[in-house]
Amino acid sequence: MLIQRDVIRYGDDAGTAEDFRVVWVHAGEVVLFDLKAPDTRLTRRSRDEVLADLEDGRAGILPEHGYDKHPNPARLTKAQKDRRDKLMGLIGPLLDRAPDIFDDRVRGKAIADIERKQLATTDKDEKKAFASAKTLHQAFDRFWRHGMSAAAIVPAFDKCGKGKRKPGEAKRGAPVTEGMKVGVNVTKAVEKMFETGLGRYYSSKRIARRKLTLKAAYDMTVGDFFLDTVVDPLTGKVEHPPRAEWAERATRRSASSATGTTVATTCSASGASARAGRNTTRTCAASSARRSPGSWASAAGSRSTPPRSTSAACRRSTAPCR
Repeated sequence: MLIQRDVIRYGDDAGTAEDFRVVWVHAGEVVLFDLKAPDTRLTRRSRDEVLADLEDGRAGILPEHGYDKHPNPARLTKAQKDRRDKLMGLIGPLLDRAPDIFDDRVRGKAIADIERKQLATTDKDEKKAFASAKTLHQAFDRFWRHGMSAAAIVPAFDKCGKGKRKPGEAKRGAPVTEGMKVGVNVTKAVEKMFETGLGRYYSSKRIARRKLTLKAAYDMTVGDFFLDTVVDPLTGKVEHPPRAEWAERATRRSASSATGTTVATTCSASGASARAGRNTTRTCAASSARRSPGSWASAAGSRSTPPRSTSAACRRSTAPCR
């Protein structure tokens, strides 16, 4: 006896066997859905022919298989429930049109009619009530493939996208052009450094009274974690080269590496002085040129400043304090 939603396997080897789901049984006809096919494939066969295959041993019913989906209703998000209910409301009336809906042409025309309604309306709320042809074809496929229930078309949003990527040795970001210096990838440790600096110089209540800008807090953070302070014994100039560990990482990065995020290890003159004396003033911060968050300098370079206060240098210069 054949029952709707049964799974029939033709063959003994699980790798080469053909699996079909019974999606409709009526009188002397059976409609089977090919579970191994990458797309929606429905086959009409004689009921007596399928029963003969089961009796002769050429096919067998699988009592246990992994095709059905049974997500825990208590763990579904509101977005998943809304998506499920919307799709079920669209394909449900079409499923009632069996057996005609099993014909590819009939099903395709019905889906196209729904898409045309979506394209014809200009109201955004009305558009949300419909779906594209691609979405509806996928909904039918998931419905028959994963158990022929509302649970079968629950979207798996957690499997969408590439997921969180982990930085490796290859440098992320756009390839550097000639004359540019290569930075380093942002790791969890680097993120932690900037979170610490943000709390230390920008978001803490102790710093709030000083009204430091985000740019000044960034410069101080870079000075704390990525730069060293070196005094030239001959000239007395104070230089702030990148620390050895960051300079070494930068040299390992290729100029033609893949896209990603870079981190600066070269600080501006104001940030270097802030690292040395913690005396960056609002005068310097106000006159500094703003940069975008991604325009960090390279880890391979360094800056030097004469041994004078940053605020004095800013006041004597007409150029932006960098």
